[in-house]
Amino acid sequence: MSALRASLVVAAFGLLAHPGVASACAVCFQAKTDASRIAFIATTGAMTAAPLILIGALAWWVRKRFRDAERDASPAPSATKPYRPGLSASR
Repeated sequence: MSALRASLVVAAFGLLAHPGVASACAVCFQAKTDASRIAFIATTGAMTAAPLILIGALAWWVRKRFRDAERDASPAPSATKPYRPGLSASR
């Protein structure tokens, strides 16, 4: 095993043994009041929901554009003559 690989393994085990060292957000757990905790939770929820809402809005817009294009491409009902059996085309 190379020295680099060995040092990476030791560092990984060190982080697993002390998860507080590798916390993702240094400020999230420093909130002392309930208002601060609620603000952190609300912003986390907003950042989580924002991409989902944007992707959903884009999918809705694309679907609407396709439906509008299909509707515009199809002939209007009054523009075509209905087929009537028994009538010849020469009339």
